[in-house]
Amino acid sequence: MCQDKAADKLPKVYNQHDLTAKRNEWHITPPTPVNSYLTSIIKEERDLPIAYLLLNVMCMTLPAAATVFYFRSNWLGFAYLIR
Repeated sequence: MCQDKAADKLPKVYNQHDLTAKRNEWHITPPTPVNSYLTSIIKEERDLPIAYLLLNVMCMTLPAAATVFYFRSNWLGFAYLIR
């Protein structure tokens, strides 16, 4: 009862359907002037997705925080949290 266990030693492959998919960490790609500025200050092209993500977070969080502090309303903060 000597069975070949070579097939058991092969690594199992899971979820490789998104290896060539388009990156989607950010919602809005910045306009061309902002994009050209970002590409000029980063060291590698691979850093663009995180720069886009951080820019999206700043464009959502800073105006919302300013609105909450301006109107001094916890309900606006709660609405932002729910959104």
